[in-house]
Amino acid sequence: MTKLALLCTCALALTPPAPRSHLPRRLGSSFSEDDLQRPAGHGYTRGPGEDDGFVDIPTVDLLLTQRNEAKKRRDFVVADAIRDELKVEHNVGVHDRDRTWWLGRQQRAARPQRPPLPSDHGYAREIGDNTPLVDEAAVDALLLQRMHAKMTRDFTRADALRAELSSVHGVRVHDGRKVWRAGVDADTADPWARVEDVYERDARDGGGAVDDAAVQALLRRATGARRAG
Repeated sequence: MTKLALLCTCALALTPPAPRSHLPRRLGSSFSEDDLQRPAGHGYTRGPGEDDGFVDIPTVDLLLTQRNEAKKRRDFVVADAIRDELKVEHNVGVHDRDRTWWLGRQQRAARPQRPPLPSDHGYAREIGDNTPLVDEAAVDALLLQRMHAKMTRDFTRADALRAELSSVHGVRVHDGRKVWRAGVDADTADPWARVEDVYERDARDGGGAVDDAAVQALLRRATGARRAG
């Protein structure tokens, strides 16, 4: 009886351990148990997916960590291979920008609805503009349409409405000040442009000949610098 027990003990000692077939293989090597016990340091979090079934989270964590390491080494071939392995073998998708992963297909939050367009354009007629025969109701309607076009990024329509305000109603718009002015000729470049200061030589100056154009240019530069400062 003692010999039989001894033989059984020896047989068990010589028997090789069963293969860990549940550990996935990648690139010709297998994950060790020590690797599976490593803490996740990849910085990704699990997000909602259409599939809430079983997933081997330790293996996913390990693959994500190894993918990060490959990207840091700029070994993008390996990084892409790991991403494909996550998808094919584990049904896991990855979103690098959001630092999330999910099982199955990602469930994205519904896009928020665009707020309603305002009913007031916010522009006012410039104080002191007493131009007669201005259809203010039509001007208000065009200004509101133009604001809606700009808010929906339809800048072509916004420019066309601005041109209509000028050509049909003689109205020019100052977007910075949120004002409009009527009675402006369509050929006027900028009705709000400041008139340049013009200096005249003192009649009492008994000096010699001076390049007046050059002096005026220098004076304009000085005036512009003073206003900017």
